[in-house]
Amino acid sequence: AGGLQHRVTAKTAPDVLRTKPAFIGKTNLDGMITVQLPDVPANENIKGYYIIIVPLKKSRGKFIKPWESPDEMELDELLKEISRKRRSIRYGREVELKPYIAAHFDVLPTEFTLGDDKHYGGFTNKQLQSGQEYVFFVLAVMDHAESKMYATSPYSDPVVSMDLDPQPITDEEEGLIWVVGPVLAVVFIICIVIAILLYKRKRAESESRKSSLPNSKEVPSHHPTYPVELRRLNFQTPGMASHPPIPILELADHIERLKANDNLKFSQEYESIDPGQQFTWEHSNLEVNKPKNRYANVIAYDHSRVLLSAIEGIPGSDYVNANYIDGYRKQNAYIATQGSLPETFGDFWRMIWEQRSATVVMMTKLEERSRVKCDQYWPSRGTETHGLVQVTLLDTVELATYCVRTFALYKNGSSEKREVRQFQHKEFAAVAAHIRWTLPQHHPFPVPLILTF
Repeated sequence: AGGLQHRVTAKTAPDVLRTKPAFIGKTNLDGMITVQLPDVPANENIKGYYIIIVPLKKSRGKFIKPWESPDEMELDELLKEISRKRRSIRYGREVELKPYIAAHFDVLPTEFTLGDDKHYGGFTNKQLQSGQEYVFFVLAVMDHAESKMYATSPYSDPVVSMDLDPQPITDEEEGLIWVVGPVLAVVFIICIVIAILLYKRKRAESESRKSSLPNSKEVPSHHPTYPVELRRLNFQTPGMASHPPIPILELADHIERLKANDNLKFSQEYESIDPGQQFTWEHSNLEVNKPKNRYANVIAYDHSRVLLSAIEGIPGSDYVNANYIDGYRKQNAYIATQGSLPETFGDFWRMIWEQRSATVVMMTKLEERSRVKCDQYWPSRGTETHGLVQVTLLDTVELATYCVRTFALYKNGSSEKREVRQFQHKEFAAVAAHIRWTLPQHHPFPVPLILTF
């Protein structure tokens, strides 16, 4: 066939071990297997017996033996392999499942228990691995002066160990624990240190933010969780940062301080409001919408403006100069809008109808210091129609500093009747100094309250 070939063979003594080892009963619960060993003729001159365990390897779904017949095994090679395997275990290297000697006897017993983890003649009868398939055989060493001669029994039938108990820790596994244990401990310590550092950093940043705010003692210490509070933080301006929320229990004292010296701090607080551009107002700057703005510098921010239902074929019909204002833990509780213009009366009343507002608070007179602040958008008597909404005056109550009017509203195409109450403050600056700042137990305005300026 070409090339140098070398074949090593061992002489055997046939017919000494004629029968194969047989199993006695089933596998024990502890994974050990009791077997009956073959009979040996009394007149045979034999120096000793080896019981050899062969773990079967699985290939293409079948278990295969390392040798077709036990006669093909070389004892000296197996002994060398066992010596190498012991060194591998000592140094913690993984050992492949290979044939091994489980016991050595001078006189072969009739029965033997595989996998009892005891020592026989310098060899360890190792525990069998659960689920692994094995065969075994007996090898006899003949007492022959000229050369080594062996006799082997046939292979036993295959058997699978069914070990139900947990495997004890071997030298190899113990070495692995000594490596993995310290590594896990170091990783755990590092995680704890990182968690502590992150906690301290977050706490320092929180204290830094709190100390940077004026009147920080008046700011609630809780972290915002309500949508209104979160939105206020997201759209915060410098003016809002300098005037944090006032705890309700401190509100009365706070107002008394603002009222001192002829409302001096009220005026200072108003002047501190930054009139600069903080957000976009693109819709207010559209040419079709500019005539709807009373003042060029009083516009509706895009992100919070009130959107009317668009009327087909009329550009800008969704625009009104009005913005939502959040209340206490209530989003869009109020609507702030400009004093109406004659050309926006229809939009104003349509907004009240669509937003289902029941109360209008007018913070100005129609004219102040010879300047028109607001055009009269309501009837003095009877009924007026503005756009799609019909407005009827039902009642008027004139008081010293404010007036209360009640209106009935009807919309074209709807049979529903709604009532709206208007509070017009004639001298807001004078009233502000005498307001009793208390909150009702039940909020009377479940829908947006209209504030006109």
